[in-house]
Amino acid sequence: MSVELGRTRVTSADLVRHFGRWQEQAAIQPVYVTHHGRDRQVLLSIAAYAALRTRAAMPAGKGGPVLEPMLEQLSDGFIAVDRELRLTQINPAGAAYLQLTRTAALNRRLVDAVAAFEGSLLLGHLARAGAAGEIMACEGPSPVYTGRWLSFRVFPYGEGAACLRRDVTDWIEAGRQARQDAATVAAMAAHGGIGRARLSPRGTFVAVDAALAEMAGFAADCLIRARLTDILPLNRRVAASDELEQVLTGGQARAFDSALLVNKGEEAMVRIALAPLGREGEARGAVAIVTRDSGGASDSAVDQF
Repeated sequence: MSVELGRTRVTSADLVRHFGRWQEQAAIQPVYVTHHGRDRQVLLSIAAYAALRTRAAMPAGKGGPVLEPMLEQLSDGFIAVDRELRLTQINPAGAAYLQLTRTAALNRRLVDAVAAFEGSLLLGHLARAGAAGEIMACEGPSPVYTGRWLSFRVFPYGEGAACLRRDVTDWIEAGRQARQDAATVAAMAAHGGIGRARLSPRGTFVAVDAALAEMAGFAADCLIRARLTDILPLNRRVAASDELEQVLTGGQARAFDSALLVNKGEEAMVRIALAPLGREGEARGAVAIVTRDSGGASDSAVDQF
């Protein structure tokens, strides 16, 4: 065996005697098989062979006449580099994200064009994809913008490698917010004294949780399509209607003291908070939070249903 500038060579006789060993070596990098001192064959991993086939089938230049317009229209950032990690291609989305001028960036080493890439995970993935045909999909912090998260897909491309990048910060934050909202709803259910409902633009119940239904003494499905004001005493309905109308016509969230007309004819003092659903100035229904304690629930709870 000999190693020369990262190239591993083995004689055909040694390959036969220790095939398992050289098979494992080929999974890391190509192994050149020699015969009488001359290279005769190359032992490759499946990934490296697939990468070679991909490169052979790829049009020359910047991706060919069909691929180029597609890259131009991609909302994901796209960059391609050669084996020396020089930029060979970058689409408008990629250039905008990296704040580069495309013509000035091309043929420059990626770390020279964007210093923040030095030592980054993405740079390492690009190097391995170009050298060994590695394909990688992952998420990680942006090497350029602090606090932003990116989704990367790195793969062999031409004589080097390419990367598709998408900013997923908002998606990750939305997931965190959804988990927080779910925890808030669970805490409210455990509390037992906080009821929630969703109202249509006409003020009728679209969804009612078990806590509010229990407060009113009804099964939850019995309240669907009834108006919120229907479960209030007669002398409370006009004031509640005025409050509800303010919210349903695009007003801001508001809260007021009232009472529930319990199924058995009793009255239970409550505090009702209402918040509009929809864009500012355009309500598409509302969320109602009802608490037994006239001191009320936290206003932030209104947003969780």
